[in-house]
Amino acid sequence: MAGDGIPRTTDNCDASRWSIHNLAVIHRCLRAAPISLLRAGIVVSMTNAPHPATPRITLTDPGELIAALPAMLGFYPEDSIIGIAMGGPRATEMRGFVRADIPYLDDLDEEWSHCAPELGPAAGSGNPAPGSGASPLGTAFDWFAVAGLSHSLAIFALNNGIEHLALVVVDSRNPEEHREDLIHALADHIMDGGVTIASAYHCARIAAGDQWHAVQGGIVDEEIARARSSDHTGLIPDPQGSAAAAHRVLDGRAIHGSRRDIVDGLTSPDHARIAAIATDSSLASSIEHTGTDADKLRAVLSAVAEVQSGAELANTEIASLGQHISSLLVRDCLFTLALTDDADAAHALWMLLTQLLSGSARAEAATLLAYSAYVVGDGACAGSAIDIALEIDDTHRMSVMLDQSLRIGLPPRQIMEIAHVGWELAAALGVALPPVASRHDT
Repeated sequence: MAGDGIPRTTDNCDASRWSIHNLAVIHRCLRAAPISLLRAGIVVSMTNAPHPATPRITLTDPGELIAALPAMLGFYPEDSIIGIAMGGPRATEMRGFVRADIPYLDDLDEEWSHCAPELGPAAGSGNPAPGSGASPLGTAFDWFAVAGLSHSLAIFALNNGIEHLALVVVDSRNPEEHREDLIHALADHIMDGGVTIASAYHCARIAAGDQWHAVQGGIVDEEIARARSSDHTGLIPDPQGSAAAAHRVLDGRAIHGSRRDIVDGLTSPDHARIAAIATDSSLASSIEHTGTDADKLRAVLSAVAEVQSGAELANTEIASLGQHISSLLVRDCLFTLALTDDADAAHALWMLLTQLLSGSARAEAATLLAYSAYVVGDGACAGSAIDIALEIDDTHRMSVMLDQSLRIGLPPRQIMEIAHVGWELAAALGVALPPVASRHDT
């Protein structure tokens, strides 16, 4: 499988140097932050991204807060742990999210099933001890993985300057008391990291009319709790009627039924077309040796303009684009489009290429897609695209670094630094990229 370390045609520019620069940017951002102990389908969305898809919403009713999560995450979370960054007066402004799959013993490899007893709740708390399997009343948690995830949630908060974190557990497999055990275990480790728990809730699923429950027992900051509703339970309003859902619909972005729907949307069901493009790609790779990186970059920019105009790309053009973005120099220039007025069209092109290309070219398309989604705070799309790239090549350095950045909650504004080098890089090739969009020109 193709990695991310062999430069192609350089056009008198040192492609390796530029790729190393981009990696160094992420390395610098990650240096002080330990990486998550658990790969658990983490999705991060920070509202500091200057994009209408990430509005700042103030909520004081727990049901409204829970109902807003599908719109803010982009999908309905199932069997999930969600950390919500809270700020503003009385910690009622939703400023960002991190979501991870609940680590059930049944879902994890056997090697994760051993842990020290002190990582779980006290004996007799209702949830079976680590290693004992599922209880008749629910599914046991992997407490070692829970501890690692708690640490990651604390790092997420600290990396983003967050002092208050709300916790929501959506768990369809366990009764109420087991969900509360999980929240208490999470909260204990998070508070050890210096982060205050603003509120904590759990429910079986997020749906209109379903019940939510507040967690008691001293984990919630007393001053914040006094300013909140004293209700311990209530009904979840219709998520489709939330202010966050209206905001997302106006922005033209769908709310998916599950995270799996997002992953499935990154692969075209037209297998015949994928096969035809793969054949064209093989032919193109065997004959395309004369084009310069400048020519390739111009061809991709032309394709972005075609997508913006609503034109449909032919299979042969898609195959050629796959060859073009496989040049590291060209790809590194293209990260810059995420900060321009062509960002939406470029995102649509990366989506199309991710759906239809195969092999290493698809990994590069998915990496571009992940970056463009990350910049606007769309962690669901970014994480799914990264997963595709790493499934093709688990040593793909840029995707590995983006993955690590996403999992520790590195804010989009820090990742934007990668794109800024593209203007200088393209200028060295003699190609003019679009200027920075006004919303990013700070």
